[in-house]
Amino acid sequence: SSDVCSSDLADQPPLEASTEVVLPLREDVDGAALLADFVAEAPELLLALPALQRIAVDGRVVERSERVLPSGLEELTIGGRRWWCSGDAGLRWLASIDQDGEVRPLGEDVLRAPTRTDEELSLPALLIVDVALQPDRRRVLPGTSLAHAAQAYPALVSALPPEQRTRLVPLPGFPRSAVDAELREGMLEALRGARWLPAAEGADVAPRAAKVLDVASAALVALLADVIPGLLAAELSAPTHSAALVALSVPRLGLSAVADALSGIQRDPSWWRQLYEALDPIVVDRRAAQELAALPVPLVDGRTVLGPRSAVIADVALTVPGVRVVHPEAAHPLLLRLGAVGAGAGE
Repeated sequence: SSDVCSSDLADQPPLEASTEVVLPLREDVDGAALLADFVAEAPELLLALPALQRIAVDGRVVERSERVLPSGLEELTIGGRRWWCSGDAGLRWLASIDQDGEVRPLGEDVLRAPTRTDEELSLPALLIVDVALQPDRRRVLPGTSLAHAAQAYPALVSALPPEQRTRLVPLPGFPRSAVDAELREGMLEALRGARWLPAAEGADVAPRAAKVLDVASAALVALLADVIPGLLAAELSAPTHSAALVALSVPRLGLSAVADALSGIQRDPSWWRQLYEALDPIVVDRRAAQELAALPVPLVDGRTVLGPRSAVIADVALTVPGVRVVHPEAAHPLLLRLGAVGAGAGE
């Protein structure tokens, strides 16, 4: 500016720097407060501008470090805060990580392109993307699509620890801007079609092909893994995952749906007893018992019938004409609770 004297301009930069920019303060500016603002802004700049590694302000230093995780994600540590990042310099999705290594979904924030804009977002992860902006660089240029950013989102989610992945599903809510609405819809659509939900059989499954039990039972899920295609791991039946699975339109299977899925399958009598053992702690009221009214029951003569009410649990393995005697290797007290009749030799 015109008020900078020539002697100031003649000074050389410090030895460790190639360039020095001198900005004299106006008399009404609080220098200490300005420096504090610079320190507060340093982590944001290091996050948005990957070429920057270190910012020093009045003796206080904020640094950026990176390392590649076994999952393939890049871990960024900036000023004591950690992020897990997927993507490249032109498009990055970042998940915030707490001190215990747990993913913590974000809330109200703004789009970065690459520095902060005025486009308000309500996403669980941070988006930094090269996108066309208006001349003031505060808003996305009208007509600009962010579909490519939404399509890249599952790469971040699928690389997280399986039990933490649903934390980054955008939950229902009012969008904070048109950009927010486009991103939320696109992210959900991309997540529904990608394979990232942990399935009971081990491999990940897409939400469009997934189903989840309405009750959290590891024993029951293990038995049904090869019976119900796309069945999710038992951990995902827990209430903490419910909102995310609803947002993804994943069907929840109650006991009646389980009974229907079991209809027509062939298994050894001992397998059926394991099934009844897994169901036993779940059947706690009349409604649950009614939902299992069509539960298959193997008989001693080799047939399988639908519904315990027509079956008899005998003390001895007898084949009695006209009587549906439960196979002794499948007999379980649950069947009596569901309407089967117990019979000794006399009966």
